[in-house]
Amino acid sequence: MLTMTRRTYIPFCNILRVRDPPPRAEPAEPKKSKTLWKIPLEIVEIIFQLLSDLDRACFALSCKRLHACYVSYNRQHGICVLSTLPRTLLLRRLQNERWVYCYRCQNLHRRSRWLFLRFGWICDPKPAISECNAWCDFQHDDKVDICPCSSITFHQKQHPTEYFKSQQETLRRSSYHKLSETFIHLCTIQHPLAQVFVLTRAWSNKTSKTFQVENLIVFRASKETALSGLFQKISSRLSRYETESWLKNFFNEAQSDFFIGDESSNWYQCHGWNIARGKPYDFKITLFRDLGGDRRPSKGWDGNCHK
Repeated sequence: MLTMTRRTYIPFCNILRVRDPPPRAEPAEPKKSKTLWKIPLEIVEIIFQLLSDLDRACFALSCKRLHACYVSYNRQHGICVLSTLPRTLLLRRLQNERWVYCYRCQNLHRRSRWLFLRFGWICDPKPAISECNAWCDFQHDDKVDICPCSSITFHQKQHPTEYFKSQQETLRRSSYHKLSETFIHLCTIQHPLAQVFVLTRAWSNKTSKTFQVENLIVFRASKETALSGLFQKISSRLSRYETESWLKNFFNEAQSDFFIGDESSNWYQCHGWNIARGKPYDFKITLFRDLGGDRRPSKGWDGNCHK
């Protein structure tokens, strides 16, 4: 008789079993520095007092704790953030590798969408401006500083009424007069030696068909400051070129972004010191600029714009 032997079957998957490699140990992420979290509140408040409104806001955006201290500081001192911060200068500083500032709509856009926004005209809220030639911004992609906290592009200069109305809504202490079609704005520049007030008037001259800007810069200082240091070099006897050189040096010391070109058509006039008993000394400098018409950039525009 034949005897049947029982065979044992080994699964094929057990024969060719592949062992999974051991999991790799990922390098530990470096611990983030928490130095700003350790600063006492008293020192943070002292830092806020020493900084300007713009620098204080940028410093508060460093971390969440400083931002919370910034909000509390403004409430205690009754500071309205939207009314004290120059919008244009703040948005310029917030530009980085992810965000870019648009001079047409005065907002921040992601750099990944920036090219599509420029072609699609989505960022411009003014329908009258969007009807213009789309190549205007690409051919003349530059700007001129109207005052220390506002600038204008060549495309906006072609439509001054829409530009003035938009600036009136965003800038503090600004107004637009419809009858004279004049935009007026008052701003300040911080300098350790003097208080500086800039009264700006901008209008479109119908006679010459050009865009004109006038800046009345008032410097207010004490008697000791007026007779020493930088102010000894200024007087009403200076020529236009000497006044221009002194004014640019003053803005550099104040670390102001207000750009004034070297165009020969710019007109400067120094009115000298105004001395009154019991009051601070002050003197005035008038800056007048003719930025040309709206068809093509003029010498006055090219000389005052920074790319």
